[in-house]
Amino acid sequence: MSFLPAGLPILAAVLEREGHEVMLANYSGMTPKQALRHVREFSPGAAGFSLFTHNRFETFELAGLIRRALPDCRIFVGGPHASPLGDEILKREASIDWVIRGEGEGILPDLVRLVEVNPVRKDRKMIPGQAPAPTDAAMESLLANQLPPRATLSAATRITDLDSLPQGCLYGGKTFGLDPRIQYSLIIGSRGCAWACAFCASPTLWGRRVSFRSAHSIVDEIRQARDRFGIQYFHIRDDNFTLNKERVLEFASLLQREGPAVRFNCQARVDSVDDEILEALAESGLEHIQFGVESGSPATLERFAKDVSPDAVIRACRSARKAGIPASVYLIGAIPGETREDIRATNELLSKAGPNDAVVSPLAIFPGTELCRQATDDGDMNDSLWFRSREPAIFAAIGDHAAIARLEELSSLAGRITPPAPEIPPSLEGLSGMRLLSFGEQSAALGMDEQAGRLFAAAMERAPENPWCLYRLAEWHLDQGNPAEATRIAQALTALVPRWEDAASLLEAALAAANPKKKRNNRQN
Repeated sequence: MSFLPAGLPILAAVLEREGHEVMLANYSGMTPKQALRHVREFSPGAAGFSLFTHNRFETFELAGLIRRALPDCRIFVGGPHASPLGDEILKREASIDWVIRGEGEGILPDLVRLVEVNPVRKDRKMIPGQAPAPTDAAMESLLANQLPPRATLSAATRITDLDSLPQGCLYGGKTFGLDPRIQYSLIIGSRGCAWACAFCASPTLWGRRVSFRSAHSIVDEIRQARDRFGIQYFHIRDDNFTLNKERVLEFASLLQREGPAVRFNCQARVDSVDDEILEALAESGLEHIQFGVESGSPATLERFAKDVSPDAVIRACRSARKAGIPASVYLIGAIPGETREDIRATNELLSKAGPNDAVVSPLAIFPGTELCRQATDDGDMNDSLWFRSREPAIFAAIGDHAAIARLEELSSLAGRITPPAPEIPPSLEGLSGMRLLSFGEQSAALGMDEQAGRLFAAAMERAPENPWCLYRLAEWHLDQGNPAEATRIAQALTALVPRWEDAASLLEAALAAANPKKKRNNRQN
């Protein structure tokens, strides 16, 4: 993983704001023993981890290594795997002091402050299997300004004003293994989801209540990340970015009116978009949208409590196509009991909806989901499985050859999707540079080079200060064998956005293509 969960920089910035020295570290790609060497160099008084199902064993191993190497260091974990399994983790993992359930910003500042003034008792012993203290009692201690006993800690209320939290990209402390250009391209504009899909743990984590950042706050974070790190492309990772129509239209208006001129993608439910929303987002720089579709079978959708119809999928994809936004759909396969008729229904839906592509994932069961509860009630699994199985996830179709065959069939269908041609209006009058840019990109992807060039040129004429319009036109000229013109445009681009590394790389490629002899001489020297 090349980036951390988007919430960790926020937590780091919260602790930094409270005056603590913080190290924000990404240890993915390292063994626990390799990570320990870095932890020992920093020698923290407290270490916190974001726990996911796929990294649970490596995290537990590293926590144990830290406990033995740095016995004075307190250790806590949070995240989507920890929140539903807090007490079970504390019973089984003696090296962990606390599990933070849900939002950590309201707990960590007080907890870390109390850790600093309460040294570890030398006779402290943590015995596997020992029951943790009740959450209520531990939270009472924390609220009374006392270091809580080992327990799952959970704030009584959700944070209502997300704008009051510091932006992760403004964290100024130490980092390790983190590329800010990747890390801070992730934007979270809300927390929670109003629906309760059976495969998702969001209802357990957030209680089906959504809290929102303001449109101004999101745009300001994009501006800060662009100015500080040269980021020109962003990933908005809300579960459903378009849920609040008023907010998303205000966001699109702010970005279009005040800038910066960036591109972004987002995720949405198909029943939370319409022509107005998608056209506004296209005008403001939306380059791609992902819809959670899961299946075209009404029976499968009902089984997942998806609460959406195939007709809504068709309408959403058509609206995206009309706005000039490529749409991807997420599908779930390897579903026990799924039939060929279910696969045919999904194929029929894909044919009618016409998405640009589809991403297929096997059905996995995660803690805190309705699927997990059902499997537990049926006696097919219990909490101990998360500590016995070393698989990165618990897949529902393990050993089910028929379900795996359906997965292969579904994946084959997804692989045969042909992106639809862009629906370009007969007249380009009134189209913004961003819309022209998107139509040009789709044309280029389909090999319609002449049309793409005309659209890119029109986009740059309409928006000469938009870095993306310059970038795509310079790139097009380079691909068409016009390195001199590509160089001219790329030079203007790098003067406009000197910190954008992609622009610098494009200029370098254009210069090399324009001066091949010089490039050969440099290699010989």
